[in-house]
Amino acid sequence: MDIEEENVGLPQGLASAGALANAYLIEFDESLTSNLRTKIDGSQIVLHDYCRYVDDIRLVISGEALTNEEIKKSIHELVQRILDETLDQDESDNEPYLKLMIKTYILGLSDIDNGSSLTNRINEIQNEVGTSSIPERNGLDNNIPALQQLLLTEQDNF
Repeated sequence: MDIEEENVGLPQGLASAGALANAYLIEFDESLTSNLRTKIDGSQIVLHDYCRYVDDIRLVISGEALTNEEIKKSIHELVQRILDETLDQDESDNEPYLKLMIKTYILGLSDIDNGSSLTNRINEIQNEVGTSSIPERNGLDNNIPALQQLLLTEQDNF
């Protein structure tokens, strides 16, 4: 995301950046989360999962025979629309106050287990490995093949 006004924005590298982003983007998070398990307007893309860390966003989507350009366009339109709807924008300005930066990375993942969604599989691994900062060794050892499969991705930079 990019802030249009000079000297306004999140302090980079400071702990307060996360707290400020959470405070300002709470309605954005709620709105995007309400779109989970639905098709993105005007596309065949289904939004499965959403995660934000300060000003970085990760979305898990699916769709049939989609090009990277179709994905990028639909995602950019969705995120910008929700930014415009949920943030208090300056009415006198013709451009959005907070604007989506055009830097998108698409990681293509094949379905790991046809019996469950990718999100469910990741959650299963997380439960087996442990959620503390010190994972259980046996759970980690047993899930190394599944974790390696998650890392086998094809990356396209835009």
